[in-house]
Amino acid sequence: MSIKDFASLSSTISAPAKHRWRGAFRTSATFGLAAATLVSIVTYFSALSQYPTADQDMTMKRLGAFIADVRSIQLTDGSLISQLLIAYPGKWLDRALAYSYQLNDLIAWDIHYTPMLPFALIQVVVALAFIAYLAALVVRLASPCGWRLNSFLFAVLVIMNFPMLKGIAKVLKYDILSTLFAAIAILHYVGYRALGRNGPAVVAVFGALAYLEKDTTLAITLLICWIELLLIPFQVPTEGAAASAGRFLRIFVLTFLIVFALLVPKIWLNPRVMLSAFSSAPLYFVNIEPSLAVFVAGLLALAYIGLPAARQRWPALVPAKVPAFAVTMCFAAVALLVFALGASAILFQSNVLFDPTIAGNDIDIQKLRAQSIYVARPIAYSAITTMDHSAMLQHVKVFWSMVRAIFYTLPETTLLMIIGAAPLFLFVARKDASVLKTHAAPLFLVLLFPVALLVAFSLADLPFEPKYLVLVSLLLTIFGVYSTLLWLDHAAVPVASAVQLAIAGLMVLVAVSAAPSYLRYKNVLRDRSLENAAALDMNHYIWWTWPGWGETAYPISQYIETSFTKRPITIAFDYWAPFYRAPGLTWLPSDFTKCQSIDDLKVRLRELQSHSVDFLIISKNMSNRQLCLNTILARMRDNAVFVDTQQGIEYGWLFRLMDIVGAFAR
Repeated sequence: MSIKDFASLSSTISAPAKHRWRGAFRTSATFGLAAATLVSIVTYFSALSQYPTADQDMTMKRLGAFIADVRSIQLTDGSLISQLLIAYPGKWLDRALAYSYQLNDLIAWDIHYTPMLPFALIQVVVALAFIAYLAALVVRLASPCGWRLNSFLFAVLVIMNFPMLKGIAKVLKYDILSTLFAAIAILHYVGYRALGRNGPAVVAVFGALAYLEKDTTLAITLLICWIELLLIPFQVPTEGAAASAGRFLRIFVLTFLIVFALLVPKIWLNPRVMLSAFSSAPLYFVNIEPSLAVFVAGLLALAYIGLPAARQRWPALVPAKVPAFAVTMCFAAVALLVFALGASAILFQSNVLFDPTIAGNDIDIQKLRAQSIYVARPIAYSAITTMDHSAMLQHVKVFWSMVRAIFYTLPETTLLMIIGAAPLFLFVARKDASVLKTHAAPLFLVLLFPVALLVAFSLADLPFEPKYLVLVSLLLTIFGVYSTLLWLDHAAVPVASAVQLAIAGLMVLVAVSAAPSYLRYKNVLRDRSLENAAALDMNHYIWWTWPGWGETAYPISQYIETSFTKRPITIAFDYWAPFYRAPGLTWLPSDFTKCQSIDDLKVRLRELQSHSVDFLIISKNMSNRQLCLNTILARMRDNAVFVDTQQGIEYGWLFRLMDIVGAFAR
């Protein structure tokens, strides 16, 4: 046997061994990703419906009104898809649970039977189904030629462990479904525009679903339409651009309206009420200058009139395809910009936003405007100002604050994927030129939407919170996942499997962090001392990094239930009582709303004493917007019986009422 024959025989023998090893690596990654995904799914149900928010009570009333009489609902209230998917299944599940359990009974683990529970359970199941569908769309974009189970498990694991997404999924409200529908509409549009998949009708269906659930998602529909109209002249020959634009609008608008009419039973009974569903939309544009509409229309006119003229006169300046060098420079600029914004979020963490609408603070709107300081018109009971004379400078600061809030509320692993997305894409494209050709456009569009949304929100001076930025954060997460999937497809199997297993382990750590609400998640980048100081700050808009819901009542009630066996106990709460009420605990509203002086405070304390109140809860949610609660916390913070602390940040304080009375009697 010759050396050549021996080498050929050796390679033939070793080839199956290599395949077996690769298969073993992929299988181990599959099991690791699947196990992490199952753990993550379980966390969506932990302490479900136990922590309270006023919005959930409002949603329950909407679902009840729908069940009682479809004609009684208000189209502007939203939750119209929740009424179809959650109302009746929740009602049936409630009847089934009522056969075996009484209110507040323990069902399993840390889940107690509450009026919200059946509906919250259905909402979580529906949300998980749409999260899986969203992850499948991401994989479809990243792997257009085939389906990979590990890619799907990786995508769904990272997406479902975005803490704020999980948090809003566990709150009975329209936020979760409207966010998922909007994200799905955007990914369908990216697939349609960049890869020629589906069509405008599918995009319009999910755009309509998002709007039916929550009216603020109209911004997504308008943005999709505007981007498509702007891109058509670059994709279609000059003589057919206008016709193509008209065809897109006809299909999109008609499909949107048909879905709207078909899915709202009230419209079946009275078609004239359909227009009322759009009556609230203008309220979100009160801070938008009319000149912006002129600018947007001007860009479209330039695309349909100026671009054809430029093509005829200077064809070399308007090539049919974007040069590879220009694409590379674009993603290199994205990489530098993302890195710079991330660095600024770490180095500069102070709050630059003020809210003059908080009663009892030191800010007077009229005095500020008399000094030509720009103050936005109020939206949702808040008005933002950065104490600048220039409205444009305020818009820039609001944009920057939104970006920083996103950096603080995404998991560290996800942040690394987002920061590394553009460099990783360029690295893969350098090794495989087809990646640049196939994926540059869809990856850029996935990034374009969250950037455009942030610009729009900042121009509108919306009083934002992390839960209002969930869609933006979700799209940025998808941007990072998309690029990572491209790299995993081109990496050696052992390396790819090791990375997938490592990220699966890290995501399990994220899955159990900030439980059970997940609304309060902060990564290691956020300065804890600044967060803790914000509870006493009545001038700044402190919700820019935190939702400000009633997450603290549940952990405080747990502490009281397990630490004090002598009953009954009466607790005064400042925002909302927990939905789960432990036996022997009585909950009363503390009601310091009209308290504006020390004398008012003493009167209210005596009234609470007359009701035999034992403990008083002060939450971060209210301590910065009610003067007397702020005064109590400032003096008594170190005397709290219990502090609700999570990830090093304080959210609620439990005081003995007698300690407070004694402190203010002097």
